[in-house]
Amino acid sequence: MTSYHTILASAFLLLAATIIGISGIAPVSLIWYALVSGILLAAYSSFMRMYKSYLSVRISAIESVRAVQTIIPNVSIGTNEGMMELEMTPVRHMMSHMFGTGFLLLSKILNYLTLGTAALVSVFYLMFAHFGHPDPLPFIGAWLIMLALIIIIIRSLPFSRGIDRVYPLVGLEVGSWLTDSVSIWAILVSLGYFINPIWIFLPMSLVLLSSKLPVSLYGLGIVELAGFVIAVFSVPLFPVFLAFLIWDITRIVSYYLMAISWRNLEMRRRIMEMSS
Repeated sequence: MTSYHTILASAFLLLAATIIGISGIAPVSLIWYALVSGILLAAYSSFMRMYKSYLSVRISAIESVRAVQTIIPNVSIGTNEGMMELEMTPVRHMMSHMFGTGFLLLSKILNYLTLGTAALVSVFYLMFAHFGHPDPLPFIGAWLIMLALIIIIIRSLPFSRGIDRVYPLVGLEVGSWLTDSVSIWAILVSLGYFINPIWIFLPMSLVLLSSKLPVSLYGLGIVELAGFVIAVFSVPLFPVFLAFLIWDITRIVSYYLMAISWRNLEMRRRIMEMSS
């Protein structure tokens, strides 16, 4: 799908979310310190995801080198500020690339399984919350048990080499997910609506999973539609729409600005290394 189509899809989805939000119009207040806190938390969550991306590439490079060294000895490994330096033959380079790609794939699979299992459990949780039972702790426990069983199964498979190195990446994903949940809670508070922040954690997995679908531009529009599930906690549609719109725009803008800053820092570092 081209960027032109994704822009049109985002515009259509955002328009649909706006219409739904306006249909549930409700008065809102403005608590500035809570709004600023929510925006800063959303920006920090973007930083955590960017760092996770950097860390996944770095760890995959190290793991691929270790795998090649195990299969084909005599690969000289040196370290420079924690990074691997190699002189590899074409065969070793091809194998290193293969193992690195496999590690990145395993990391993505675990991330999607983490969000996917939580999204599945959150569907049942939202049903119970709709009928007045919003306690999420039993459902969070069920999700953790389900995730633990899946990890045990994956560990028994032959391609799960290096899975222990993936756990910090999954931890960063869950940490950013938790930060996003608190961010939405703070923005809702800034609009004058108070709910238990723990209630948002599981349903937030549906929102984050929908943002990864290649339907719209950076998930804009589809995130706002998915965010309406929070309305099950007796929050009117309009403040829910505003909260997720503010969070979504902050997420996209901060990630874009951090990506530019990160590239500039990397370029400066390489120039300094070349000039030294």
